[in-house]
Amino acid sequence: MNRLFVLVFLITIICISCDTTENITTPDTNPNNNYSNSAIAINVLKWYRGHKAAVSITYDAAWEGNQERITKLSDVVNAVNERDMKIDFECATEKYDDPEEQTYLPMLRNLMNDGVHFFGHGHEHIRFDLVDYDSAFSGMKKCYNLMTEWGLKPKAYGYPGSSFHKQSTRSACKDAGFIGARGATNDRDSIYIMHENLKDDDFLYGLPGIVMGHDDEVYYQDHEEVKPVINMGAVKESWIVFMYHNIGFEGAYAWYSFNDFLKDLDLLKSLDYWAVNMDDAICYIQEYNNLNIEYTLIDSTPELCTYKFVWSDNLDNEIYDHPLSLKINFDGHNSIRNILLDMNTNISIISTDSTTINMDIYPDEKEHLMTIIFD
Repeated sequence: MNRLFVLVFLITIICISCDTTENITTPDTNPNNNYSNSAIAINVLKWYRGHKAAVSITYDAAWEGNQERITKLSDVVNAVNERDMKIDFECATEKYDDPEEQTYLPMLRNLMNDGVHFFGHGHEHIRFDLVDYDSAFSGMKKCYNLMTEWGLKPKAYGYPGSSFHKQSTRSACKDAGFIGARGATNDRDSIYIMHENLKDDDFLYGLPGIVMGHDDEVYYQDHEEVKPVINMGAVKESWIVFMYHNIGFEGAYAWYSFNDFLKDLDLLKSLDYWAVNMDDAICYIQEYNNLNIEYTLIDSTPELCTYKFVWSDNLDNEIYDHPLSLKINFDGHNSIRNILLDMNTNISIISTDSTTINMDIYPDEKEHLMTIIFD
């Protein structure tokens, strides 16, 4: 604690003792999210921690029923967690609104502690393209409100029956409070999601998920059929949204082999996919798309330099709360020996080498100080 106080005090003295500063503010827009001058180069990583591509594994299944069903669902979660990946499950709130069914809610909240997220799936499980805006909004808003009341932190949505084609349906989803929504597509060329796609609300509220399972020839039946998609997603460095039903429940609607599911996970892992909850992927991409970095050199000597950073995305920080990964390079200095941060910073240092700092930040529109000490 004493050492931390000294470091914080040191940075404060450095900053207030400088009569002049050199302002090297970043450009207002930069499509590559690269910022540099002769002393410093900042690269905002396309995917968290520099992963090659991203995938969201979404599972349209409710946590209810007999012990055999719960065990099979748990096997799926365990397989995902063992590989340090994430998975999402649906929440059609009518299933848990009955007092007898609310006994499942503590289990859902416990699953969240293991990294599981829940996406809204309507109050009633109906095709919202078949109703008007008011009815769609009512069902989605009730879903959002109940999930909030139950502590399930709703952000993303998945349309029942992938019924999302009407503008009024997508508008109702947005107006209900969800930040994006998964649809589905049979167009196998449009499933690779790029960052710029999410700048379009029509796209954001109709994300092109791909459906795994038997019973329909347009679904991906097994791992061999999915493998080319996974390989191409890595080549394109894109985000893919997978939609599973009934993993390991042979003969059920759109069932998918558990062994094929494990093969999907292992290939995704081997190709360095970031397996991320759907809402966190949306947050990361939106923060990336809207990010602006300002940095000012406060003090500089051959032995150290102090920078003031402001990272802004002008998004709601209570909702868009996933850290962004940055790489900062200091080629014009000796090897980095130490990094000093102010006490209230949101910077997390992940790793360093002689000239580079890998770090995570939260765009919060506040000032953050960092001093780098060189050999």
